[in-house]
Amino acid sequence: MTDVVNVVEVFLIFLRLGLTSFGGPIAHLSYFHDEFVRRRQWLSQQEYADCISLAQFLPGPSSSQIGFAIGRHRSGLRGGIAAWCGFTLPSALLMVAAASLLIVAPGDQVAPWLHGIKVMTVAVVLHALWSMGRTFWNTPVALGIGCVTAACLWWQQGSDTQILMLVGGGVVGAMLLPNKPDPSGTAPDAAGPVGRSPSIAVVFCLCAFALLLVLSVCNVAEASHGVARLVLRFYRIGATVFGGGHVVLPLLRTEFVASGDLSVSQFDALYGMAQALPGPLFAVASGIGVMLAPHERALYAAAALVGMFLPGGLLMASLQPVWQNLRRHALLSRWATGVNAASVSLLVAVFYHSDLLTTTSSWREVVAVAVILAVLVKKMVPNWLLLPLSAVAGHYLF
Repeated sequence: MTDVVNVVEVFLIFLRLGLTSFGGPIAHLSYFHDEFVRRRQWLSQQEYADCISLAQFLPGPSSSQIGFAIGRHRSGLRGGIAAWCGFTLPSALLMVAAASLLIVAPGDQVAPWLHGIKVMTVAVVLHALWSMGRTFWNTPVALGIGCVTAACLWWQQGSDTQILMLVGGGVVGAMLLPNKPDPSGTAPDAAGPVGRSPSIAVVFCLCAFALLLVLSVCNVAEASHGVARLVLRFYRIGATVFGGGHVVLPLLRTEFVASGDLSVSQFDALYGMAQALPGPLFAVASGIGVMLAPHERALYAAAALVGMFLPGGLLMASLQPVWQNLRRHALLSRWATGVNAASVSLLVAVFYHSDLLTTTSSWREVVAVAVILAVLVKKMVPNWLLLPLSAVAGHYLF
């Protein structure tokens, strides 16, 4: 009974986050950090950083993968699935509604208060990055790893550079960082549901590779059924994209606009709505599914979601227990600490290159970010109230 209660709790918390987490993957990590590390203390700083580090190595939606990892840490595999469902459901349903509206009434619909929410998102991200930087750049070596990683990512973007810097940060950390006790070993749930059965990881790995094999075969053979082909097209994208939602949107444009399945105006409208809605940007897949088959919108929206999220989810589910077990070894612990230091710089780089900074182009917006930062640091207003206040302020001030 307790397990069921925990799973329901996980679902409801992530459902709320799915309704209120604006700003894309980098902002989602900030909301997760505030909710599960600072407030609820489900994870330590180290455990949360480990989740981020693993997600950076994997293709797929990073924030959804980290949400799955948090839910699984709390309540096992069912908790991970509940976390994914809760976090994804609001944005998926909103995208279905938005795409259905575009079919009957095409055109952009941008609410004026969304600008205020974006300003708030900038402050939330800065606050989380500051907190994580204080935690993981706490030695000269870690700070050096962070600075070099940030400089390289500023000079050269791309998923290959990201992977190279994460691996390089781990190698430097393994060689130069001192041994220290693993802080995650003191957490009450550290030996909980995640690591009970290593064989489950093997099963998930086999499923992931089998699906990739089926994908490659069916892609050559041109799957006859429309739903199956749609799943495979999204699966291929979800299995090969690194860098989160801001990277996958241009790839989706290439896949569906270049092929003639969607017009430029249709995709641009979905793109804009995906940026404005809360939750994972990968949920734009449900909107594309609706646009491709308006008369079977529920089926195609669900198929698109499954294809997009399944590869990254399988990889996280299979590798999370292995990652946590490896973390207990001294050498690998130092390596993971170096990866964590590089991961913070990676998040800084993603934030810098995202469109969030364009939100603060005037002195009013800069002042608003500073005020919201002060509110967050001093904890003057609960997070659930900060969102509507920022939206109203944006409507009247900008």
